[in-house]
Amino acid sequence: MRKEFIHLKRAWYAKQNLESLAKDSIVDEVSIQCVTEKGKCMGEFTVKWHRLSDIGPDTPRLDVFNEAWKVLFKLPEFIKMLAKFNEKDISPEKF
Repeated sequence: MRKEFIHLKRAWYAKQNLESLAKDSIVDEVSIQCVTEKGKCMGEFTVKWHRLSDIGPDTPRLDVFNEAWKVLFKLPEFIKMLAKFNEKDISPEKF
C-alpha cells in the first residue's frame, strides 16, 4: 500500500475549490489517499481546516468516508501523529 497526499492550496485547481469550500468555512485541506501498487484507490480521507471564528487559528478536522475506515485502521502511525497534535495549532503546511 502506497500513501499519497494532496495539499489543496498547492494544487493547480485550488482557487476554484477553495471558493466553493468557503461557504462551509473550510479554508484548506490535505487529502490522503492509499493506493495499491497497481494504482487502485483503497481509501481516502481528508483533514480539513475550518475557520471557526475571526480570531484564533483555523481548526483541523479529520473527515473519513466509511469506505476508508479499514484503511485508516491499517495506519496506526497516522493516528499516533494526529494524537501528537491534539489541541495544538497545526497548519496545513506543517501537517
